[in-house]
Amino acid sequence: MSRVLALDYGSARCGVALSDPTGTLATPLAAVERPGTRRG
Repeated sequence: MSRVLALDYGSARCGVALSDPTGTLATPLAAVERPGTRRG
């Protein structure tokens, strides 16, 4: 089976996750801050 790469595009940051070979579980890889956004 193949893996799935998932992108979670949020208002403050974008997350990236990769599934296991069976496609059952996803493991987060990174969260990237979007430039020009404020926290709070």
